[in-house]
Amino acid sequence: MEPETTIGAGLTIFALRDLIVKILGPTADYLGAEIKTWTEIAIKNVERIFQNAGKKLGDEIEKPGQVPPKILRAILQEGQFCDDELSAEYFGGVLASSRTSVSRDDRGVSFLSLIGRLSTYQIRSHYIFYSILKRLYDGVDVEVGKALGRLSCFIPDGVYLEAMDFGNEEDDEILVPHIMNGLTRENLVRGWAAGGAAHISQSLDKEVRDAGIMFRPSFLGMELFLWAHGLGNRSIAQFFAVGTIFEELSGITIPDGAEKGGYAP
Repeated sequence: MEPETTIGAGLTIFALRDLIVKILGPTADYLGAEIKTWTEIAIKNVERIFQNAGKKLGDEIEKPGQVPPKILRAILQEGQFCDDELSAEYFGGVLASSRTSVSRDDRGVSFLSLIGRLSTYQIRSHYIFYSILKRLYDGVDVEVGKALGRLSCFIPDGVYLEAMDFGNEEDDEILVPHIMNGLTRENLVRGWAAGGAAHISQSLDKEVRDAGIMFRPSFLGMELFLWAHGLGNRSIAQFFAVGTIFEELSGITIPDGAEKGGYAP
């Protein structure tokens, strides 16, 4: 018997091949037989990303569309090693956002590359920060481009540490600088401060009573949050619109207690 060389033959390793074909469209033909050498855990990791994408697409999955081949390549390269639930949600959201009828629209490649450079701590903090940003400013009637410099959030240590769910062997005094410096390097926040109430009050232009973290959002941070939720077809200007709803992800509890900054609109 001759070796199988049919284009798309790699689909046979996936239990969710029907879902994968629906999401990818004609791009499913790029799944060649070479991926049959994957380990079981690599297959499950990629399937979880496609499951997340399918959930975020909802009924949109029935409409004509496809995922650009460069997006599929990035998902296969990064996704097989993605064993963190939140990272899989982010990859799945970008995959869902990348399903399009415009063949050259491969903007998601840049977001997949960005997610791949972030640690699990940085991804979780990004999710926490922008969930809080949306919660505090939801429905605010501002022109985001002009107001961005005035937007800031204060997260008390008690709120942040509970949301991050650090274990006994995870030192937040080491991890917080790693997280915030990384988010700053990738332009996912515009500025930040961490420490006691007096230091935060000065940075926030508002008096606070607790130690914690202050951050200022960035355009890219907001855009990544949209894409990670499968909403890449919405503009940053729609971020605070009441009709823009971000699904709360299971396994992450973000308590109340965060506050707006002093010059908030």
